[in-house]
Parts: sequence; structure tokens; C-alpha cells
Amino acid sequence: VRIGDALFCGEANAAGRPHGQGTLLLPDGGAHRGRFEDGRAHGPGELAIATGLAFKGHWEANRRVGIFEVVDVNGKRWMKSYDSHGKQLSS
Repeated sequence: VRIGDALFCGEANAAGRPHGQGTLLLPDGGAHRGRFEDGRAHGPGELAIATGLAFKGHWEANRRVGIFEVVDVNGKRWMKSYDSHGKQLSS
């Protein structure tokens, strides 16, 4: 399913929006793998961005919520926290 310049592979609802498990391939080379609800990342998932960082945690309506594990290209790991609005609380 095409979503703008992105490509989604996975479960979709009757309207053709991502809904369930799947992978969203982003035009910048990044990818989000996880659960989607009505076209938005919602639930557990992993996001790899083109800069080489990977985020693993929980999304609500496309927002990072709670504690995320972050890994860089060298394998260094750290945690980041986000509030219910997706705003980063700590590094």
C-alpha cells in the first residue's frame, strides 16, 4: 500500500490504511516495523532511521510514549523517555 512517498507492507483495514502488524518503508531510507491502528503507528514497534539510530518502544497515534531503547550504528545503547504527547523527557 502506498502512503504518500512511503510503502506499507502488512495488514490493512477496509479503507486501505495500515491496521495490524506491518512494516512502513520511508522515502528517506528509514523503516518502522510494528503495530498500526487506522494508519498510525500504535503499540509496540521499532523504528530505524537513515542516520543509523534505531528506537524500540511503544507508540500511540504516531507518538513515542514511555521508555525507548535507542541503539546507534556502533551498538551503543541508551534509554530515552517520552511523555503521553511524544515529548522527550530525558536523554
